[in-house]
Amino acid sequence: MSAAPIFRIATLSPLLVLTASLAHAANLSEMVPKWTTIATEDGRGIPTDVALDSEGGLLVVGEVAGDNEQDGQVRRYLPDGSLDWTLTIDAGPVEDGSRPNSMDGLHAIAIDEADGFVIGGTIAGDSTYASRYLVRRYLADRTEQWSQSYTDGLQSTDQSAISVVIGDDAVWSTGSSYRSNAVRGRWVTFQYEPDTGAVQPPFSPLAHDESALDDAQDLAHDVAVHFDGTVVTVGQTGVAADDADNADTDWHVRKVDAEGALMWQDTYSGTAGLIDAATGVVIDSYGDVYVVGYENVGTDNADGMDRDWMVVKYDRDGKDGFPLVVWTTSVTEDGDAAAQSIALDNSEDLLIGGHATVEDERVCRLTQWDAYDGNLLTTVDFDGAHDDTLYGVDYRDGQIAVVGPSTTEGGADWRLITFEDDTDLDGFGDSVDVCPEDPEKTKDEGICGCNVSEDDTDKDGAEDCIDDCPEDPDKIEAGVCLCGTPDVDSDGDGSEDCIDQCPDDPNKTTLGECGCGAPDTDTDGDGVLGCNDACSGTPEGVEVDEVGCPIEDDQTEDTGGVPIEPVDSDKGCGCTTSGGSPASSALLLLGVLLFSRRRQTA
Repeated sequence: MSAAPIFRIATLSPLLVLTASLAHAANLSEMVPKWTTIATEDGRGIPTDVALDSEGGLLVVGEVAGDNEQDGQVRRYLPDGSLDWTLTIDAGPVEDGSRPNSMDGLHAIAIDEADGFVIGGTIAGDSTYASRYLVRRYLADRTEQWSQSYTDGLQSTDQSAISVVIGDDAVWSTGSSYRSNAVRGRWVTFQYEPDTGAVQPPFSPLAHDESALDDAQDLAHDVAVHFDGTVVTVGQTGVAADDADNADTDWHVRKVDAEGALMWQDTYSGTAGLIDAATGVVIDSYGDVYVVGYENVGTDNADGMDRDWMVVKYDRDGKDGFPLVVWTTSVTEDGDAAAQSIALDNSEDLLIGGHATVEDERVCRLTQWDAYDGNLLTTVDFDGAHDDTLYGVDYRDGQIAVVGPSTTEGGADWRLITFEDDTDLDGFGDSVDVCPEDPEKTKDEGICGCNVSEDDTDKDGAEDCIDDCPEDPDKIEAGVCLCGTPDVDSDGDGSEDCIDQCPDDPNKTTLGECGCGAPDTDTDGDGVLGCNDACSGTPEGVEVDEVGCPIEDDQTEDTGGVPIEPVDSDKGCGCTTSGGSPASSALLLLGVLLFSRRRQTA
């Protein structure tokens, strides 16, 4: 590190530990590839940055071979990976016989809430200026809203906006300018009024220049802005230059407040003192700063390039005007490796893209890191070539997009790769999974719909979800008798057996007074049902007793007569009115005498 104090946090508060223990909403290890496109170019083609829009589409910027040597391009790809439209930036040839061609290119893009976008890059100058620093804003329909260009002065040969950010109240850009007769190379950072593009002081621009070396330039690579108005820029500063291919630079990070005043800065020279650079930066919602880049641990900056990834977390405030490092880590590879791009996912963990060397083969690499403690969570490698790397990475709504060149024999093509959430871990991304939270269903909701089983427990051909009686193979509807009981009408009287009290009596559905098999009818009309009528043939109008037998007039007094059993005949019932037997008379007389004696005794 530089001679300035670098403070490090030794312990972390319990509150931060609790926050960090929350589940990762975006888990790269559980995401699946969505689509990959290799856009074949006629010669040189390098995509440099990517941004996801609100509809799941991708806006990609970069460089392509053009009519005037090189053009800048913006391309939009639909959520399915097909090309939607292309916007080409071509300033035309330089009007100077000594420089007939122009080098236009785009290096950065940012999207606003309405899917408008801002691009940053370089466009050809004129006979006076070789190139200009370009920032341009478009509405979602590609209508140009405003455009700003900048040159550092006469004989400016290399000027470019490398990074752009859309903030709440401003648009920001950072990049570099170079001119051979004075300032060799310096960082320039601008703030623009969002609707008009007017440059806002003190960022008009806010410049940083440490090295006056012609070959070891000061180069800015990225900018991030916090909602409190603080701005962090990262890049490299020149420290030694034997020649352009072997220039030494240091990792450099700067944080300024909303007025442009320096809050703290950090410079790292690397263990070998070779080319080291900070290439990407993000700021989390709390305000802490995350920077990625590389350190060359090899023997030189040309053929012996042997870089390692570097990832550093800085405390938002620093301490006493100096940087305060929360953690720092590096990824050492057996070969060249460099981190080139960084983004935050929705849980504010880090997504970092770049390249590495695996078994002497170069691979493009996408990683996810725990922002709390700097632990590497997931690594995804895919084929690369000599110049292949990931220059841009973005995350939005469960989707990750990365871009970088795909080297070919004739030059390079655009490589675009996307990943998306697979919520139910069934191997199908959420965008193509009709039931993204049901691991059993992917292409078809089935009969039952998402998150409902298609089981047919009773094997009757009707899924349980539509079978009212899932354990009754004879029924799919409960019917009158409900599940487990058949809706049978044995006697054919229109009433199912389960509710028919007389299931074998077609004339009755309830027991009534007479029970099953006997009609509740009064055949002789005497008011007593036939099943209870002892004298079923009683003539009409004859008064009957409770068993349906006629009541004789001379039986209205109690003479002690004993009724005889009713006789069921066509003539009706008969009844005697004569006295009882002699024994009965004697007993009656004895009772009278005993009663009389008791009265006399009393």
